Amino acid sequence: MTAVPQSVSRIRSRRRLAAALLAAMPLGGCRSGDDGGNLTAAPAISITLSPTALSVVQGTANNITITVARIGAFSGDVSIAVSGLPTGVLVSSTTIPSGSTFATMTFVVATSAATGNSSVKISAGGTGVATVSTTLALTVTAPSGRDRAGADSPPN
Repeated sequence: MTAVPQSVSRIRSRRRLAAALLAAMPLGGCRSGDDGGNLTAAPAISITLSPTALSVVQGTANNITITVARIGAFSGDVSIAVSGLPTGVLVSSTTIPSGSTFATMTFVVATSAATGNSSVKISAGGTGVATVSTTLALTVTAPSGRDRAGADSPPN
């Protein structure tokens, strides 16, 4: 009988240890009780925006659609919050009720709002789930025929 090199013996020993550790680990997605071996996802939500970039002319309004996916056992209302709005831009708070998957959010821009680009944070949360966030690229533009300072442009 030939001797097994010590390095091969160590590799085999480490493989057996790794296999034993994996066999002993509980499955993180299982719930207590007899669920027939089915894994269930932890309650969570995810959101998407359409569009992800929005341009609004001073003195007007424009909309985005917020779509929510409820994951795992979560089926409750989802509250939407907005932060980082530039001065002169308003949006109402929104809740996507249980059973619904989307809501429309309207951005209203005052005639006095400064023109330019902003990153607006949109967050979603619900009871028993972590809050998630995404960013909307918001651009406020002057109406045609007006310059960036809001003064009438001279005719050509």
